[in-house]
Amino acid sequence: MKFLLIYLNMTMALASCLAFASDDLSLVQQKALQGDESAQGELAMKYYRGNGVEQDYQQAMKWALKLAESGHHDAQVFVGSMYHKGEGVPVDYVSAKKWYEKAAADDYHKGYLALGILHENGQGVPQDYSLASKFYSTAAEKGLPIAYLYLGKLLEEGHGYYKDLYAAYTCYRVAYLLGAPEAEEPMNRLLSAIPYPDIIAAANDEATKTAERYVRLK
Repeated sequence: MKFLLIYLNMTMALASCLAFASDDLSLVQQKALQGDESAQGELAMKYYRGNGVEQDYQQAMKWALKLAESGHHDAQVFVGSMYHKGEGVPVDYVSAKKWYEKAAADDYHKGYLALGILHENGQGVPQDYSLASKFYSTAAEKGLPIAYLYLGKLLEEGHGYYKDLYAAYTCYRVAYLLGAPEAEEPMNRLLSAIPYPDIIAAANDEATKTAERYVRLK
């Protein structure tokens, strides 16, 4: 679940932030070669998805890397994710971490989330649930709804914090309210595990306030 969630969101972010309004592949390629960042982002996604071209992760990496090197945060996380998963390149957690850290250094929420995943799983770094939870918390505070799902999982399992089903349920609820359907299953699971309606009501109220605060700040 973890990789599916984070990488789908990162991929979509790169496409939406750098959409180039043309289905003309030759035009997109021409503009990309001229340094148009929107065209470079569109070309990276075309190759990544196989949209109008043969799927080619190496070409996707080539064009995303140009954006990442110019400081585009979504591209930095996207390049990191390709190293993380070994798409078009060998799996390289050290390189993944480097690109995630570049995004996080500019306070970009997806960079924090990605670093949390590395530390939770001990990929290229010592496994450290406490540090992972801090990265997830920061990503959530910076306005990334899906981070609440990751944080809730650690709270439910007692990793990085003491086990806290109330806090875990609240995190899942926030993620769900902010548009993460993947949070529904763990949210309902804990709903059945916490047999106190007043506690659930309080958690729902807290989650609603947190979600509303996030929407206001957006």
